[in-house]
Amino acid sequence: MTHFIKRYLHLPFKEKTLLNTKLSLVFNILMCLIKIILSFFFGIFFFIASVLNIFIFVSKLECYLGIKYPNKKSFKYRNNMIGIFFILAGLQYTIYMSRFIFFDVKPLHYDLVLACIIALVSFIELGFAIKGCFNAYNKGHYYRNIKTINLCSAFFAMALTEIAVMSISRTDDINTSLINGLFGVSVGIITMLLGCFVFVAPKVSIIDREHNIYRLIEGKQNKTYVNHDIVHIQLTKSKIYGNFSYHGTFYNGTIDGHIKKHSSPVLNYPLWLIIILIILSEILIFVYGIGALIFYFKNAHIIDKLDKIMQEKGFSKIKEEEQENIEFVHN
Repeated sequence: MTHFIKRYLHLPFKEKTLLNTKLSLVFNILMCLIKIILSFFFGIFFFIASVLNIFIFVSKLECYLGIKYPNKKSFKYRNNMIGIFFILAGLQYTIYMSRFIFFDVKPLHYDLVLACIIALVSFIELGFAIKGCFNAYNKGHYYRNIKTINLCSAFFAMALTEIAVMSISRTDDINTSLINGLFGVSVGIITMLLGCFVFVAPKVSIIDREHNIYRLIEGKQNKTYVNHDIVHIQLTKSKIYGNFSYHGTFYNGTIDGHIKKHSSPVLNYPLWLIIILIILSEILIFVYGIGALIFYFKNAHIIDKLDKIMQEKGFSKIKEEEQENIEFVHN
């Protein structure tokens, strides 16, 4: 057992993610069957939860099959299916939780111990999901989608936590049904927005487009670089989020390089400031997430920005179909 754990901990990110996905697929289908059975005895809530498990299962399955068998179906098809199931999951959950807003619905009652266990598990799940989203950066579209699915699962768990906590702190002065409904609808809307993000992410992400080669424009004189010079161009300047830069090598009139994203400058903050941020993380995490999303879309045209900078330096971009010949010559 110890040997297995050590092997697992030392697995590369992609292998570990695939193994976790395979295990979670089995877990999701089992939970789905259990919740369908429970719905016959304890009501529609468990049936709704089982449908969510189905949507999550199918979305993860598309990611897993896309990684294992990339040639069976196109990436566009699988990515669109994942986005559709995201939106259906969010829409279904939004409709269900809106009942708490418009009707006098009495939620299930949880005792203190069970509510605390649910809250602990949900916060741990949310923490791992957020960490996974950061780790998945630049690993590929399917890996990002898997981690986004995990994040949605964590949000659904947080909604259940909120219902459990409100059930043990319920008083006549607080309309718990309204609070539960608003929180649940918010989670549903966030899930639908993440579904839309899945659709547009391949168009704005630099994944699979990091490699860029430029050639000196005919008639232009190069006064900047000599052979084997290292080219470094800073593309963004953020004090909070990881910045982008282009790193390449000049050789025989061409610059061959990749766009790279650096770690967040937050990691270089003084220790006392990092501790304060950790303490305030429950408040700041959503603000940070919204800012990260804005930063992501703000830099959607970062390759166009690089092309413009290189154009000003007297270089033009080499098209993808020509790049193989350039690389062959270099090798």
